[in-house]
Amino acid sequence: MRTKKRSQKLTLRPNVLNPTFTLPSVNEIRSALKTDINSRSSDQLQAIFLWLMLNKKVTHLIESTTELEELAKLAEYKILQKNDVLFYEGDDSEGWYVMFTGTTDVIIRLFLVAEDCLFDSDETDSTEFAPLMSKMDLDIQHDKLQRVKVNVAGDVFAYHSYIPDETGKSEIDGKRHATIVCSSDYAELVYFPTSSFEKYALIKQKDLYQKHCENLKRVFPRIRDDQVEHLSLLSEVMNIPAHTTITSEKCFGRYIYIIKSGTIARYRVVDFSDLSFRTISAPFETLQLHFPDGMHPVHTDNLVEGSVFLDPSVHTLTGNEFNIKTKTDVVLIALDIDYFKIIVGTFELERVRQEIKSTLTDDQVRKIWVDSEKKRLWEKFKTRTAGEAKREIKGENDFKTGYVVARKADCPSALPAFRPRIVKPYAPSHLAKTKDFSEPMVY
Repeated sequence: MRTKKRSQKLTLRPNVLNPTFTLPSVNEIRSALKTDINSRSSDQLQAIFLWLMLNKKVTHLIESTTELEELAKLAEYKILQKNDVLFYEGDDSEGWYVMFTGTTDVIIRLFLVAEDCLFDSDETDSTEFAPLMSKMDLDIQHDKLQRVKVNVAGDVFAYHSYIPDETGKSEIDGKRHATIVCSSDYAELVYFPTSSFEKYALIKQKDLYQKHCENLKRVFPRIRDDQVEHLSLLSEVMNIPAHTTITSEKCFGRYIYIIKSGTIARYRVVDFSDLSFRTISAPFETLQLHFPDGMHPVHTDNLVEGSVFLDPSVHTLTGNEFNIKTKTDVVLIALDIDYFKIIVGTFELERVRQEIKSTLTDDQVRKIWVDSEKKRLWEKFKTRTAGEAKREIKGENDFKTGYVVARKADCPSALPAFRPRIVKPYAPSHLAKTKDFSEPMVY
């Protein structure tokens, strides 16, 4: 007798459904980059392509994998020794770069920015940049250089010169807006020609740059257009998932943030040491208020789209310590606070500081905590009391009506042909009839 063939279900492993890519070793990528662009093998091109694809800052510029494959064919290897200058501020633009290993400093001339630049003419800075100022033919008495950023492995830079305005001309005259100097023992860079950026990333970056300018003008309406342009060039976009907590110890860097989308809860950190271990009595024990011990964050307000706030690591500017927690997925525009100080100047920085500074005193914050904690305890008490009352009423009704909860064994799903065992009484048939054992007992 032929039996029906049992059907088989195809199950895909997680690595088939979600394929993962392994990044080639640094030596493999370096060897591929050092090879002439016309002599690279398919494996070498694949290594460069994977390195580019797994770099989030590169894929932020160029999202298409096809375009990344074409970009991998144009990559060239460059190396700098310590204190070597890649290009000077004001040079004609030629190509853009991705940091492979090492670090480079981004340095600008301060007198070209704000009339009241916020810097101190100290001997340390003058000594540090004296060789560079000599190369640039700058007078140490009247000029000052300032490091505004450090490029590390994976960073993309030197492409801002190619962002045009609506007239088709460059926003920054096609000139380099900063000087790039190698700050580590050596730095390896990957060079790409200008045409690659214009072909693959220009339109997206132009739109992003214009949106940054619009956001900055709306948030800081008093600063000049040239200051807006400088801030937009070095602004970063950060995507923060929901329920992420940012503190002074766990932060993203020294930034001033503008919320592009999403909602953030702000917590003011105050000292409860004077009230530690104290309680406020209540009619029920569960309603008693217990004060926290030492420093404790208190939710004071929510920040929405267009709001400005400082990273908790730079709370000295606001005079108060804050913690931040994202309530939803949040998109932030991040501006380096030290660079922001230089660009906007002393007067504007003070106005911004006053605008974002909290006006609440520590006592007012403690009162906010007391009110919110009382509300939380009361809601919890009501919910629990209502549940207990509901169970009590249900029990009384069951008792009055005589309802009894009976359990019945379910048929095991693994045994579709399972039948409960029928047990017959051990007695003669004539006794079974007299004692009413005619019905079988089911267990």
